[in-house]
Amino acid sequence: MFSGKRERVAVVGGGAAGLGAAWRLAEKYEVTIYEAEAELGGNAYAHTFDDTDVQVDMGVMITLPWAYPNLYCMFQKYGIETRAAAATLLVSFPDPEDPTKELTWSTDSPVPGAGFFGEYLEAEASRFEQMMFEIAALPLNEQMLPIARFLDAPYPGVPHSGRYTPRFLTQGLCPLLSLFLVTRDSLLRTPAWSLSMMFRFGTLSFFSPTTWRTITGGTREYIARLTRSFRARRLVSTKVVGVKRSGREVRVRDERGGEEVYDHVVLATAANVALRLLGEGASADERRVLGMYTYQPAVAYLHADPSLLSARFGPGFFFQYRSENPTPGPALDGVMTYSMKDAAGLQGYDGPVLVSVFSERPPKEPTPCFARREFSHLIADDVALKARMEMHKLQGHDRTWFCGDYTTFSSHEDAFTSGMVIGEAFGVDYPFREHPAALFRYTQNRVMMMPRLGVRTRVGLGVRLELLRDTLAVAWPQLRAKLRPRRHDGGAVVEI
Repeated sequence: MFSGKRERVAVVGGGAAGLGAAWRLAEKYEVTIYEAEAELGGNAYAHTFDDTDVQVDMGVMITLPWAYPNLYCMFQKYGIETRAAAATLLVSFPDPEDPTKELTWSTDSPVPGAGFFGEYLEAEASRFEQMMFEIAALPLNEQMLPIARFLDAPYPGVPHSGRYTPRFLTQGLCPLLSLFLVTRDSLLRTPAWSLSMMFRFGTLSFFSPTTWRTITGGTREYIARLTRSFRARRLVSTKVVGVKRSGREVRVRDERGGEEVYDHVVLATAANVALRLLGEGASADERRVLGMYTYQPAVAYLHADPSLLSARFGPGFFFQYRSENPTPGPALDGVMTYSMKDAAGLQGYDGPVLVSVFSERPPKEPTPCFARREFSHLIADDVALKARMEMHKLQGHDRTWFCGDYTTFSSHEDAFTSGMVIGEAFGVDYPFREHPAALFRYTQNRVMMMPRLGVRTRVGLGVRLELLRDTLAVAWPQLRAKLRPRRHDGGAVVEI
């Protein structure tokens, strides 16, 4: 499938995944990036604030060195600086007995046994965080079950599972998860593995704020430095409307009627967009796997409207979840608001600098609304996880490759890393092997994305052996769990 000449590769989508792929591919290939928007970056979007030259992030706002090791290796390589930002969460609901009053809790070191959190949520929150460590000891296929399976009833081998109250789930757990999983729907269908990892590594906690980091100059700064580091043709404001494949070439057609021929195409878009671009030419497997993913639209406002804030919200809080419903359900109906003033370095601005997501109305006049941005968020439920486990079957067929957060673990780190996996599939070396944490995270992505044993790729023998090792490492615990004798004890299944 690969020839000796410098082949032409089209990368459709200029977000983190597409840029990660283009960055690596440009070492050996002639790369063209297609981006429908006026600038590269995708969800890593920053808006120039008011009449300043300050960039305020509206999509990717916070990062974590230990959770985003490949991004931080790239930041170090290109001198991209970050600064600390305590991600303190405030949650607010009306009091059912008196809607004029608020019931609030926060991750800002709640006093044991005090207030709304201490009375209604603390005991279950403590038990839940213990359960996150217990889930990590299960076979991988059981860790991949929806978290709801561990909440409603006891689960064998997980002592702190079951008997979680609706109040804890809707006023405690779901608002906390919204800090990282920006969606309203299916939060409790998130794979338990994902949540276990977040709580075990300190990404989320009920009991203390996480020290996240923001990018100095906004995400636009890292996009600019990364794209300056490699040669590629960049076609911004160029929406691709179709990809037609044959055994020898790929034709990419844009909305203005232009069509170009490439040797390969990398679809670095959302799964539903990739499927739409392939159209009638999509294979049965492509239609089945890509069709399993679902997305939820969202609108973000950059504004200065304080009416969206709780009366308790003030200095020290970074994120707020506020609902006007005293009895919310698991599909969250509140507004998520980020205070971006300190993160963007706008302390001298007279007024709040806020980004709100899922507001049912624009910010109130006369307070200014500086920008409006539409996003599409992947619903990272168990169905999406099953689709991810089959993505390796699609890669490389008919000169087509796929990358993006939906192909791996749904974070900005994983979107960027998925692009590097595609680069390695084309024979371009992974650049951060000397960094253990980055290599480990990269390997996790690769084992999900790369065709088994490196078929249809240009990887060398060493990488093929790594792929064999990693595939066996994933498959063996699942096989062992299936073969292990089990007995029933009082209605529960117990492993022997």
